[in-house]
Amino acid sequence: MRRVEGLIATIISNSEVAINRGKEDGVKVGMKFQILSDKGTEIIDPETKLKLGEIPKTKGNLEIVRVDDKFAVARRLVDENYGSSLQKIFEETLINTKKSSSKGGSIEVLWAQVGDRVISEYEMELRARSKPKSG
Repeated sequence: MRRVEGLIATIISNSEVAINRGKEDGVKVGMKFQILSDKGTEIIDPETKLKLGEIPKTKGNLEIVRVDDKFAVARRLVDENYGSSLQKIFEETLINTKKSSSKGGSIEVLWAQVGDRVISEYEMELRARSKPKSG
């Protein structure tokens, strides 16, 4: 399976986004992606105080449900243990209050933003394997 990395192009609804990769890039229905945060966890050397690197943080998980040539639609995968009912109610309220009144109005959600980086799980597995193990 080919590695795929892209960006969230559009927030479609509270549970779906479009990414800027499609059939031409090897995306297939059922593929899983992770949404990565802009800021990861910085690793600082306690002796030198120098930044050693950064570990990316995952904002959420997606599964591709539709693929066109140049883009794909992905549905948010919600972990059974994710958040409380109040969190879900808050997100729904945010959706309803943040809709833009302009033509082709935009939607804002807490779990993703336009421009967030997405990476296929295959690529995440390869990156995890290539990192040196401590111990």
